[in-house]
Amino acid sequence: MSEVIVRITAPLRRFTNGLDRIPVEASSVGEALNRVCSTYPNLNGRILDSSGALRQFIQVYIGKQNASDVGGLAAPLSPGAVVSIASPFSVITFLASSYCSAMIFFTSWSILIAVSSE
Repeated sequence: MSEVIVRITAPLRRFTNGLDRIPVEASSVGEALNRVCSTYPNLNGRILDSSGALRQFIQVYIGKQNASDVGGLAAPLSPGAVVSIASPFSVITFLASSYCSAMIFFTSWSILIAVSSE
């Protein structure tokens, strides 16, 4: 096991006393997330579901690589790795900042994003 950093997206920081980076000892993505959730229990239902799987719209990255592409929660972590948690609202922020214009429509059940590069 080695120390890694878990980065918390802005919408979830209210559950970590405002912390955006949390160092933990972990050898896999799942272990890192479980350690963060055990330290900050209010995060648990927002990142992981009751079965321990990632919630539907949560994305996790190791560096810039989507963890689901390299083993998901079982993906191994090297010493000093940075694990980033991205919620739907952080993805919207990224999209809005990445394109010239973006229109975001919210409904009670889904988010529709219309992007234009004009």
